[in-house]
Order: sequence, then structure tokens, then C-alpha cells
Amino acid sequence: MRPLTLHTPKPLVRAGGIPLIEYHLNALRAAGFHQLVINHAWLGQQIEDYLGDGQRFDLSIRYSAEGQPLETGG
Repeated sequence: MRPLTLHTPKPLVRAGGIPLIEYHLNALRAAGFHQLVINHAWLGQQIEDYLGDGQRFDLSIRYSAEGQPLETGG
């Protein structure tokens, strides 16, 4: 997904003008989820800044920042 992901985390890359993560949030809400915990690493603060507490998505969102990627790192 480079060069798009050099300065933007993958969940915030837009498809159809909408950040990818919004498609997931909408699907999770439609499935009955109301409280989410989002794990992030690379440029994760941008995700927190964009989504906030989730109120505008009719969700409650908390975050788990992964300081050093423990998996494949994306």
C-alpha cells in the first residue's frame, strides 16, 4: 500500500472516500457490537485522533497502543 502508508496508517487509507476502518466499524455496529478496543502500532495516534471515543459512530472505543509490533508489523 506504499506510498499511501508512509504517512497514513492502513486503517485510515480511503476507499470510496471513506477510511477503511469505518467500513469495519459500521459492520461491527450492525452486528450488535457497541464497545470496541482497537489495537494499533504504526502511526496509531492518527487512528485515535480520527476516531476519538467513537461517539460519532454510535460506539464506545478504547485503544491498546502496541509500542513495538509483536506480530508481523503490518
